[in-house]
Amino acid sequence: MINQNIALIGGGALGVEVAAIIAHMARSDQACEVSYIIDFADSVRLDDIEEILGYRPQHIKTLADLPSSGIAVECVVCVGEPRIRAKIMAEVTEAGLELCSVVSPLAYVDSTAGLGAGCVIFPFAYIGPKAKLADNSVVNVGGIVGHDVVLGQSSVVSPTANLNGFSSVGDVTLIGAGAIVNPHVKIGRIAKISSGSVLIRDAGDGYLVAGNPAKGRQMFRD
Repeated sequence: MINQNIALIGGGALGVEVAAIIAHMARSDQACEVSYIIDFADSVRLDDIEEILGYRPQHIKTLADLPSSGIAVECVVCVGEPRIRAKIMAEVTEAGLELCSVVSPLAYVDSTAGLGAGCVIFPFAYIGPKAKLADNSVVNVGGIVGHDVVLGQSSVVSPTANLNGFSSVGDVTLIGAGAIVNPHVKIGRIAKISSGSVLIRDAGDGYLVAGNPAKGRQMFRD
């Protein structure tokens, strides 16, 4: 069950979208509340988040500004860039805090699928049987994670992307909107599959690939 007191880390566009999922969860009798928006910027979309939630969370700048005692707070990373997601996750862990997952009531998650801590599953996403999603991963609107797929830590599946059965995605990797990954294809760490690509063969660590069929080369490193 999701924690009743949530801190959204990131108050931009993804924070607004996650707030909307949480508002829907609350209307579906899942007791939860966004208590804090954590963002160092002054230009957070706090007014929009308040309109969506029906109340105004407290805006704080850093994890250190969270109260050190009282009600337990769990965090949701609301940033779409995988490397930044990974960095924030490390900071959350170092601070002794925990991540909680947010799953839209309009998503389908098979009972045999496994979700790590801090996953965000958007409306109309499909998570198939025996799929395994590591901590801090995201499946955006209409994304498909087929049966027996492995999605790495802090990786992001963009809207309507399709990971077919037995494919695998390494940590800190971005699958672009509408991309298709064929069955059994393996994608490495810190890779990017460009929007609309059709990947029919493996892509290694740090690869940037694009096209149909997708081609690419190593562009990114730790």
